[in-house]
Parts: sequence; structure tokens; C-alpha cells
Amino acid sequence: MLIHFKIPTLLGLSIIMVGLVVGLSLVFKNQTFLTKAGPNINPSNITISNIEDSSVTISWQTSTETIGFIIFGTDNATEQTVTDDRDNDAPKKYKTHHVTLKNLDPKTTYQFTIGGTKKNYTFNTASLTIKQNNLKPIIGSVLDNGKPLNSGIVYLTTQDAVVQSTIIKNLGNFIIPINNIRTLDLSQVAKFSPETVFKLKIIGEDEKSTTVIFTLT
Repeated sequence: MLIHFKIPTLLGLSIIMVGLVVGLSLVFKNQTFLTKAGPNINPSNITISNIEDSSVTISWQTSTETIGFIIFGTDNATEQTVTDDRDNDAPKKYKTHHVTLKNLDPKTTYQFTIGGTKKNYTFNTASLTIKQNNLKPIIGSVLDNGKPLNSGIVYLTTQDAVVQSTIIKNLGNFIIPINNIRTLDLSQVAKFSPETVFKLKIIGEDEKSTTVIFTLT
């Protein structure tokens, strides 16, 4: 696997702390492949990410292209419907699905179902806070065989913190804000040291994936 990107050094970390952007450039080569989901719309790799006090993101994959949407509510999972973040006009079919729920209540339990399925899931929103860590977002781009990857999902994970995710946009670009990452108990914004280990995982529409593990030292 050949991957090119910039890892912040100790000096780089100090630069990040005063507000500069982390730059990343990743290339898909010799990819690993995800295990395919069940037929039709059966979801796999369901991930709850970007948990804040008023919003959350739910993402998953399907083995065939389908319209992705979430039905959710507090008392039952039938109160509101939200479509994929990429659906600016009419809903489109994807194999990767990324739905952000907004205007939620802090420290509240919600129920949801993935559109077209019957199983209920739950998530909790974070407690209300105005504190942030002042870090600028991670910005990067993804290439597949020398060409920009124009659709897919990027996940950022680290120990004791909520998973962060974003969609890949035109020209393979992505941006992941990290100034409001919550701790796993959702009580406060996470803090990072130069030894913090991060994992960046990219999943494309063709079910290819690649992963980078790095520290800030």
C-alpha cells in the first residue's frame, strides 16, 4: 500500500495549536476490500459519528446502490426523516451513506431506523458545552489510480474520543473539523497530546478502503 500524506511533527503540533491547518494527501493503491453487505439495502458497518450537543452523523454501506435516509425521533423512530448529506435536490443512490441529523436536544436519547429496514437503533447526544480545543480542521484529498476519488466517506478515530466522519467531495477533497471532538462519555471536548495515535480510514463507492495510522510526534 502506497500512501502519501503529511504527519505533523512536534513542531507541527505546536503550529496546529496556534491555528494552522493540517494538510493530508492520500493515494489509493493495493487496496483492501470490505466484506460485502447483504443483498439489496441491508446495511453494514453502521457508524455513529460527529456526536455533538445538537447534531450527530449516521453512516453505513450497502452492497448495491440505494437511496439512503434515516427516520428518527425521541419517543419512537418515526418522527422525522433526513436524507443523505449529498442530496442537494432529489435523493440519489449510493453504496456509501452519510446522514447528518441536526437541531437535536442536548443530552438526549434518540431512536432511529435506517430507511427501508425495520431494526431500531439508539444514540445519545452530548451535553451542552461552549468549550473547544481551538484546533483547525484536517484537510486532505484522495486519489484512486491517479484520479480524484469523487465519492466516499473518510473516518478519523483516536482513543477515548468520538469517531469523526465526512464525505469526499469533488476532486477528492475532504475536511474534518477537530475542534469539537467529544470524549467517549460525551461530557467534554477531547484533548490531544503529541503521542496521540490517530487512524484515518477512507471508504470508496467501489467498496475499496485504505487506512493510515499515525501519531503527532
